[in-house]
Amino acid sequence: MKPKKKTIRISHPRATTYTIYMPDRRDDITIQARESEMLNGARRKVRWAVMRAGFAWTKDEAWEYEPLPSSRTDEYLKLARYSTLPQAMRAARRAAMVSLENPLSPSSLRTKRSGGGTQARTAAP
Repeated sequence: MKPKKKTIRISHPRATTYTIYMPDRRDDITIQARESEMLNGARRKVRWAVMRAGFAWTKDEAWEYEPLPSSRTDEYLKLARYSTLPQAMRAARRAAMVSLENPLSPSSLRTKRSGGGTQARTAAP
């Protein structure tokens, strides 16, 4: 009697990073899968981040400084992560359109405050 062959099933591979190439070719926008982040103390499935030059595109449609992993709060993760790839794709397209109208510059970003929160900087028109 022959031993049964073991079948190894491999789930369908999926890209973990997608890129939107910007015309200036300096700071392209990437959509990245983030699997290891915690939210409310529980390990989550894949969540998606829309990133550009060290800044994350948030749900309130602004580029915000991406803190180190140990400094990311639940509030930040809720604001800067998307549950599904289609949501992240829509957000990235919107970020690209806004970035074309207002190029990424230090005056248009939210930066880290000394108190640990973020502070919006406004650009002169």
